[in-house]
Amino acid sequence: MVVFPGNPGSEYKKTRHNAARLFLDYIERGTEYPVNWKQKFNALEGSVTAGNGNKIILLKPEVFMNNTGKSVAAAVNFYKIPKDGFLVIHDDMETPFGTIAVKKGGGHGGHNGLKSIKNSLGHQNFYRLKIGIGRPEKNINPSAWVLGKFTEFEERVLPDIFKTASETLFTLLEKENPEETGKITVLEF
Repeated sequence: MVVFPGNPGSEYKKTRHNAARLFLDYIERGTEYPVNWKQKFNALEGSVTAGNGNKIILLKPEVFMNNTGKSVAAAVNFYKIPKDGFLVIHDDMETPFGTIAVKKGGGHGGHNGLKSIKNSLGHQNFYRLKIGIGRPEKNINPSAWVLGKFTEFEERVLPDIFKTASETLFTLLEKENPEETGKITVLEF
């Protein structure tokens, strides 16, 4: 299962905190096989088949970021997904803009979506694909930063970042036990 958390509503659509949803939009535009979404688990749920034939459940929680865990837990319990059997794609302030990172486990780093998933499942032993949004300048509140919109320049280069992120995601999905973690810098400033 791959989870794409974010905040619902048009006012949040192009914000940094919705990087996973923007990434999902990018993936859907680039495929000839549109996902058939249905309402389930307070989310939109769909599925795709990976290159190795495995069915991958896609989950787009339709709740605010800080309630993401309820949707994820419902899907995990329904499908009996093992603790490390899913991947969450999310924005990350600790990862510089232009960088994606793959990690398994670890803390939530103040990310309310990850915190909600941990609280609902009782563990953090899942995979993550982090989309770096970088840290704000010292005079900018972190909440305002993540809920702020990408700059014009950032919006222009997001497709390059998402291209590398999608290649990374599809590589991970085709492995039975993806143990590769690390950072991939897409752009250097």
